[in-house]
Amino acid sequence: MPLTSDQIPSDIAAAIETMARGSDTEIRLIEPLASGGNNRAFRVETSRGRFLAKHYFRHGGDRRDRLSSEFLFSVYCSQVAPGFAPRPFMKNDAASVALYEYIEGRPFGAAEITSSEIDRAASFFLALNAPPARAQAIELPLASEAAFSISGHVDLIGLRLRNLTAIEPASEEDRRAVTFLSALGAEWRALRDDLERHSANLGLLASAEIDAAQRCISPSDFGFHNALRRPDGNICFLDFEYAGWDDPARMISDFFTQVAVPVGVEHFDAFTDKCLSAFPDPQALRRRTAILRPIYAVKWCCIAMGVYLPVSMARRKFANPAIDERAVKREQLEKAEKIFLTIRTMSNGLH
Repeated sequence: MPLTSDQIPSDIAAAIETMARGSDTEIRLIEPLASGGNNRAFRVETSRGRFLAKHYFRHGGDRRDRLSSEFLFSVYCSQVAPGFAPRPFMKNDAASVALYEYIEGRPFGAAEITSSEIDRAASFFLALNAPPARAQAIELPLASEAAFSISGHVDLIGLRLRNLTAIEPASEEDRRAVTFLSALGAEWRALRDDLERHSANLGLLASAEIDAAQRCISPSDFGFHNALRRPDGNICFLDFEYAGWDDPARMISDFFTQVAVPVGVEHFDAFTDKCLSAFPDPQALRRRTAILRPIYAVKWCCIAMGVYLPVSMARRKFANPAIDERAVKREQLEKAEKIFLTIRTMSNGLH
């Protein structure tokens, strides 16, 4: 569609043009792309090729600096894992806009995820965490909601659940959400008690943090929902707003719990073994992953239900002003209910 003033604010268009113009570059078109859940994206056509411009969401209730986090992580990727992610070019902090390599490709469907795709994802993770690469990662921030102790993970997920108690049952969708959250809360309390007992049986001190050598550089929100298949068949991973230093157990739990493009559990062992081979005592990390996976299913239920909170819905509306709020709430509740059904299976006898 052509550029129109109501689709792109004039200050954002000006910032994109300034960044893309560079040295004697002619701007031919700035075209809005299909919106994601957080930000606005634009394809920028120039005499020197295409770029992707991202306009990042800002809100007083969302303290994550999405622009700085993603841009810094993208610079790191371009240095240690070239070809796995879009190259960053420049950013404008005042306008909250950054310019990246435009990736020609198509989204994935769940039926396309085979051992080959899993191996490519694990290879990206290993490139990010290779010893020479880690030496360059000192300046990377912690991942969003990073935790390095079992009690830290528990506290963060408990906080998400408590925040959701603010939902006002003003509509049928809201009332269904409140009912679901009551059941989720009961499941959470049982899981939390079982996690404490199981950790003690394994000799894991809940308050003890994993060593720095066992912490990973994580893309966060990592999976094939944030990836494109290039025309040559290679895979490019996207969206690093939450990326940074994290617990490998969380990265793996998230990878297999997100529902946008599900990854089959049959790939769990191969992916986990390959990723954890980068760290000291991988078997200890594997045990840690097994006991944390169920509580991360609870977290993903909370993530899905986030649209019932004002700041999350504001982010959605920023990315797509034409969004149907009630339809999105129903869709997200269905996702949360689907994840909820997997929790006991993940518990592996903890429950």
